[in-house]
Amino acid sequence: QGGDLAGNAGTNKVATAVATREPGEPRHAGNDGGKSVWWQFRAPTDGVLLLSTEGTDFDTLLGLYTGDRVGALTTVASNDDAFEGSSFSKLRQAVRSNVVYHVAVDGFNAATGRVQIAHLFTASAMRTVTLTQTPGGITVPPAGTIDVESGASLQLFADADPGFEFAGWEGDILTSENPVAIPVNQNLAIRATFRQQPVADDFESGG
Repeated sequence: QGGDLAGNAGTNKVATAVATREPGEPRHAGNDGGKSVWWQFRAPTDGVLLLSTEGTDFDTLLGLYTGDRVGALTTVASNDDAFEGSSFSKLRQAVRSNVVYHVAVDGFNAATGRVQIAHLFTASAMRTVTLTQTPGGITVPPAGTIDVESGASLQLFADADPGFEFAGWEGDILTSENPVAIPVNQNLAIRATFRQQPVADDFESGG
């Protein structure tokens, strides 16, 4: 454990050579990792939390979660590389007042070294996007309640299952654009709709 990310800003450093992966731990940014260190941050008010592992001497994975048990965490956000060609990770995420957020830093493919993690919290007004969907696919981010900084843009993507196609976004936005960037200046309710693809039956008449 790395401990708490104290105050509204700061930098923490820790070696990960003897770190391990806990049973049931999430795959941070979709990679198995294997040498994770954890911190926690409690937001003093609604706002935006910036996290960065720039300055770390190995390729990092970064995850932000809520929940009480490591095997039952809810993913808030994750990142592998801050930008193409980089080896450090970076997140900028809306967070809610008095909620405890768990921050994990792991090594890509279990890489180890000395982690440097910086955090910066800025108070800001929040909006809520309630995202739902019909059967036939998934959305990114997943359906649920999403906190977004007021005035920021939320990118939505719908991925249809085999045999289905994306039909469009409904609710407070009406568009078939996919992906789509939505300006969030108020609370929104949005639904992703999918429909079954038409099936064409080929047949031959026997002679």
